[in-house]
Amino acid sequence: MSVITFVVAALSGYLTVAVTASQVGEIVAQHQIMVARGLDVWRVQVKEPISTQECEALRQVNGIRDAGSVLSQQSAAIGAFPGSSVSSITATPGYIRIVWGVDIAPAVGVGSEISATYGLRSESAFDLRSTVTPQSSSRVEDVTLLPPTSRVAGANQSVVVSSLSHGLTRECLVEADVGARSAVESYLLSEYAGDSVISPLFSDTGVGRSVDEQLQGRLSQWIPLAVTFLLGLMILFSQFGRRADFALYQLVGVPKSGFVYMLVTEAALTAWLPFSMGGVIGILAKHSELANGIVLAEAGGDYARIAVLLIVVPLLGLFTFWRRDPLSWLKGE
Repeated sequence: MSVITFVVAALSGYLTVAVTASQVGEIVAQHQIMVARGLDVWRVQVKEPISTQECEALRQVNGIRDAGSVLSQQSAAIGAFPGSSVSSITATPGYIRIVWGVDIAPAVGVGSEISATYGLRSESAFDLRSTVTPQSSSRVEDVTLLPPTSRVAGANQSVVVSSLSHGLTRECLVEADVGARSAVESYLLSEYAGDSVISPLFSDTGVGRSVDEQLQGRLSQWIPLAVTFLLGLMILFSQFGRRADFALYQLVGVPKSGFVYMLVTEAALTAWLPFSMGGVIGILAKHSELANGIVLAEAGGDYARIAVLLIVVPLLGLFTFWRRDPLSWLKGE
């Protein structure tokens, strides 16, 4: 029975770390993908234009990481390609940081699709002509190639000018800090009530739950209870099988402290030690997932709960055997 308990304890230690790390790691990875797509970004659309300066000032609000807006947007053509059609955007630095995750101020950024289509490079120079007023053109030099991971549809087909100028806008993008998404939404709803529309830049229609809600609902949170119940039952069953031996120890005068020492030593060798060994193997197998703070906290919490509960279980035998008449154990009663 001791050998079986040893094997089960080692396997439990490994699974406690490995299963929790895998499940929590998947939750965190999915959340990071959604954050990269703009899960924490809110789009504020107002009926009456507001100043871009007011939009940028939202960065000073607690819980808001960044804010920005578009000053102007029009169709344009690249001079060397008369038939070309691109979107020319003048935006605040905050808008560019939110959409592309880079800071190019003061400079001109070229979307990835444009650079790929027309062979533009960071050292490229070209004329940008408005298709609305063909006589209006500007010379663009030393551009910044923007990454292809824009959060706004069609943004990779844009030439973006980062501008510190002030103007009016009907739309402001606001990015919340980690964990402050709901608080920022409440603040924006209170500040821009009425005809304003507050909507997420990226809507999580697949999961629909926050990270905390997913962590609270994960199946692996039941592992500590299941493992403690299984190992506790095996330990108590092993002790019950040796009840005649314990009765003899009691009759020959073994003190209660010696009895406790005996139970704890046995549990340490058959359960605690293999459980710890399995946990170490689980850590080595899932070290990449455990590098994330959330994964480490959840897996460590599950592991610690089992370790604490396993300390108590062996001592239950003390109350079970010590309170009975040792002669009744010897008689098989």
